[in-house]
Amino acid sequence: MAQSGQLKRMDDKAVLVGDGVKVMKEARKMPAVKKLYQETENSAKASYIFGHHFGIISVLTGNTHLFCTPLIGTIQDGD
Repeated sequence: MAQSGQLKRMDDKAVLVGDGVKVMKEARKMPAVKKLYQETENSAKASYIFGHHFGIISVLTGNTHLFCTPLIGTIQDGD
């Protein structure tokens, strides 16, 4: 049985995972809302959106099934 609390290790070090996501917001006057450029090649989407850019650091846990357990998430590139 997989224990979700057991850290996945490589060379005796915990495996950390980082990722970022852009979240669109309707309001432009909201704190930390910025003009964010889309990085997609899809021409159907707008070239930019107004929203927040979040960055998250997580740690991998488990044995047979790996889970990504968030440690910290912050708004990047804002107030």
